[in-house]
Amino acid sequence: MRKKIFLILIQCSFISLWAQDLPIGQFKAYLPYNKFHSVAQDDENIYAATDQSILVVDKRDGSLEKWSNLNGLSDFGVQTLHADQKGRLIIAYKNANIDVIKDYKVHNIRDILNKQLTGSKVINSVSTFKDRAYFSCDFGVVILDLKTLLIKDSWFTIRQNEPYRAHFLTLHDQRYYLATDKGVFSLPETALNAADFSMWTQESQLSKAPYKLLCSYKNKLFAVRDGGSKEDSVFVYENSQWRYDNLLRTGHIRNIGVKDDKMLVCSWDHVKIFTGDEYAQYEWEPVPPNEWQDGQEVILDEKMNIWVADNSSGLVHINTETGKPKIITAGGPATGDADGLFFSNGVLAVVPGARTPGLYPSFAAPAISTMKSDHWWSHIDFSGFKRANAFNSVVINPLDTNEIYMASWVGGLFKINKATRKIFCYNRDNSILTVPQERLTAKDTSLFISGLAIDKDNYLWMAQSEVVGQIKVKDLKAEEEKWYSFSLPISGEHNMVEHILIDSRNYRWATIPRLNRLFVLRGPLDNMERREVDVKSQAETPGNRLTCIAEDRAGRIWIGANQGVKVIYDAANAFNRDVYAKNILLEQNGYVQILLENEYITCITVDAADRKWIGTRGVGVFLISPAGTEQLFHFTTENSPLFSNEINDIKINPENGEVFIATGGGLISYMGTATAGKENYKEVLVYPNPVREDYFGPIAVRGLMEDSFCKITDAAGNLVWQGYAYGGQLIWNGKDFRGKRPATGVYFVMASSQTGKERRVAKFLFVQ
Repeated sequence: MRKKIFLILIQCSFISLWAQDLPIGQFKAYLPYNKFHSVAQDDENIYAATDQSILVVDKRDGSLEKWSNLNGLSDFGVQTLHADQKGRLIIAYKNANIDVIKDYKVHNIRDILNKQLTGSKVINSVSTFKDRAYFSCDFGVVILDLKTLLIKDSWFTIRQNEPYRAHFLTLHDQRYYLATDKGVFSLPETALNAADFSMWTQESQLSKAPYKLLCSYKNKLFAVRDGGSKEDSVFVYENSQWRYDNLLRTGHIRNIGVKDDKMLVCSWDHVKIFTGDEYAQYEWEPVPPNEWQDGQEVILDEKMNIWVADNSSGLVHINTETGKPKIITAGGPATGDADGLFFSNGVLAVVPGARTPGLYPSFAAPAISTMKSDHWWSHIDFSGFKRANAFNSVVINPLDTNEIYMASWVGGLFKINKATRKIFCYNRDNSILTVPQERLTAKDTSLFISGLAIDKDNYLWMAQSEVVGQIKVKDLKAEEEKWYSFSLPISGEHNMVEHILIDSRNYRWATIPRLNRLFVLRGPLDNMERREVDVKSQAETPGNRLTCIAEDRAGRIWIGANQGVKVIYDAANAFNRDVYAKNILLEQNGYVQILLENEYITCITVDAADRKWIGTRGVGVFLISPAGTEQLFHFTTENSPLFSNEINDIKINPENGEVFIATGGGLISYMGTATAGKENYKEVLVYPNPVREDYFGPIAVRGLMEDSFCKITDAAGNLVWQGYAYGGQLIWNGKDFRGKRPATGVYFVMASSQTGKERRVAKFLFVQ
């Protein structure tokens, strides 16, 4: 029945009639399905939550389905899952939004999210009793009627102006018990004044320490005291007395649950199943073997098999008869963090962490993922490298596509071979990468590497900050290690180089962010010419830091800053005369303003139609016209499925126009309209074909030569519509010049190249 849910949930604007690509104008999530923190079930499915999405496992056939805010869920960022005995699935989000899946429909409950409160509204856990759901939050407990889906009451956990965080609520022997950050409290179930927290009784036999879990089992109540960095402690309430319990002692307890007459206790690497005072223990190995296990929650299904949400290896399924575990994951990147992207020859590479806005190390955990044709590969075993953090830039060696280079803003230059799965780190001991003496004296061997780029001669260029010789070059062709170093006239604490761009002229552009300076280099490696470009005098903006750089299809250099965008229009003359960065001025309502002058620009990427995709820190993604004078789209979390308005990087697949967007919440893509132009018209394709009467989406003509002019006519030769291709793809909305759908019949696309020498006619069927 799982699929029935989403037959009701998903109402797509149009259905893809061509299987190979995402429909134009649609988004697609690329999220990890190997790190789970919550698990729940109903009669038909197991539900496992990651930070960004939910994996659904069909109990009957083991088939998998992925849920996110792109295909039916109301929000992004799952905090916890819970399913009651009637199979109603409750999804609590990190922002306190709530979904209840009931009768195969998603019902969104926004009361806590919209509630005007000071302080945190985080939902720590969900409990259900008698058709009611109890949400234990940082401010108290909220009760939801699961029949009417209306909020019944709110209990604010505050007494004598002292707030208490509600961690977990349960019902035991006709009393409510509430675990808080300052002890355990109880109240009769029939009490009329539950909203008055001063009427709750503190369990005086327990300390006023943080308690995180409660469980009612066989006339006993178990309470887990959070041990912090030490072991947790378990106390049991029986015969009106609390006592310390040693039987459940299991290090850090992540979750306790009851199924039929059994109690399950989940620790980081094992599960204990109790039946009375007897228990059986089940363990599992992480994937890969040298990774840590990280069990978070556990449930027992009707066949008495164990399901563990493991935040390291995946969803663990343990057969209790054999004791053998099975790790369940689904395709996706190694981590939900996406910062640096690289796309080449159909392969997308993703690294998870860069630098803070102040250019300091973020210490993001190391990972590398690549995708080709929707198939993911990842390598996450960096345990042998202590300083493998903050991978901010990534490139693939064109001479050996198994070889990937990653820049670390802590540990140097890393190389990984996908075929052998071996990792190599270039540092001060095995390369010309250096560490300043003052940092060596302080026993700090950090190597700040960023801005990787490969030129047409297969030299790998990189930026190294805080050293003499800020530009390093590695020869990828050489059988033996061969390096070069170049210095820029900068010094002191602002001696940081962040980005390197190699343009179509083989010029190398280097940004000095803290000094708001830009250098360009050209020539052979043994006679390199350097020149500084003026980015200030004719581009007056409040911004004082260069944040990104890109070249458009006309050879102009676009520069992003912490306030606005600048353009070097005559970049080809950088070594012939002085060239300047200039602002793009827009006139709106009689006022002249600078393009995006108040926005922090994080990345600029140019598509096949010379349009600019601009990422920002905090306001999403802009698509602007080739000259920058017209805004075509502005995507935010409010008007699109973007996971975050914090944009880290953007890369484009030129073959199909898919735009990959690395956000602060994960990787997502948008199917754009611009593709790379072809050399001829041998691969022209109209899709969908035929255009059915119930299809109202865009009609595309792919495989065109660059910027082709196209006419669409009926069988009698009457002109229906005409326009130019976006690079190698024409987009038509299916309407004639009068805004009406044409009559049923065969139609022709007449395409001609920019010179008019090349022509092609393609036909398709249109159904009114």
